Amino acid sequence: MAAAKPTTKSVAKPAAAAPVAKPVAAAAPAKPATTAKSAAKPAVDPQVRLRMIAEAAYYIAEKRGFIHGHHDADWAAAEKQIDALLAR
Repeated sequence: MAAAKPTTKSVAKPAAAAPVAKPVAAAAPAKPATTAKSAAKPAVDPQVRLRMIAEAAYYIAEKRGFIHGHHDADWAAAEKQIDALLAR
C-alpha cells in the first residue's frame, strides 16, 4: 500500500487592514516673528540714519551758534532725537 500523502489545507489569510488615517486637528495660523508695529515700518538703512543724525546735529550746533567743543553733546542729542523719531 502506498503511503498516504499528508494533506495540507490552504487557509486563507485575512487581508491586512489598511491603516486608518487619524483626523488631524486644524493647526492655528502661525504668528509672524515680528510684531504688527515693527512689521508696518521698514527698517531704516544705517547709512541713512547716520546722515539724519549728522543733519540734526548740524542744526543743533547752528542753534547754539556753532560754539566749539560741544560736538559730542550735539551728536548725542541728535542721535536721541532721530531714534525717537524713527521709533514712532
